[in-house]
Amino acid sequence: SKAGLNAILTLVETKNADEQITTMTESINDRITAAAKFANDAPAIIAIQVPSPLPSLVSAARAASTTLPVLVPVNKGELASMGFPPDRFLFAALDVGASTSVADVASSDSEGDRMKMFYHENIVCIDRSPIEYLDCYRDMPVYVTSGFDLAVDNCINKDDEDFEDYGQC
Repeated sequence: SKAGLNAILTLVETKNADEQITTMTESINDRITAAAKFANDAPAIIAIQVPSPLPSLVSAARAASTTLPVLVPVNKGELASMGFPPDRFLFAALDVGASTSVADVASSDSEGDRMKMFYHENIVCIDRSPIEYLDCYRDMPVYVTSGFDLAVDNCINKDDEDFEDYGQC
């Protein structure tokens, strides 16, 4: 808060081979509750992200605070089947990265670049449907936790002399 920044606390589950699975579940729930209490009392923390989409983890966070925003990590395939009770402070946390290498972004000529951009724009458009479904019909907004994709948006370079605008900006 002194730095003028806010943070989302992302919780990561560690596995200890010595613990029994029941003890581990009880332990992780207690840890989630403790982290949610900490986050609720820290003005610079605006939300927490639980380690997995287990309902018990959301309940553990809710035991500490009913108004702390909680992000539930999901992949695109899980969006349509999310089934949490209505909670205006509960969000799906989605990673939608589409490109994984330079080859996904660039090609050797402008026609190839346009084809890749067309492909990525269509993928993004298709991926939008489950997000809208979850938000509209399941009353669970989706927070895109990562997924900035250079294949779709290279507008940071638009002032460069050799920048080619294909409509991406």
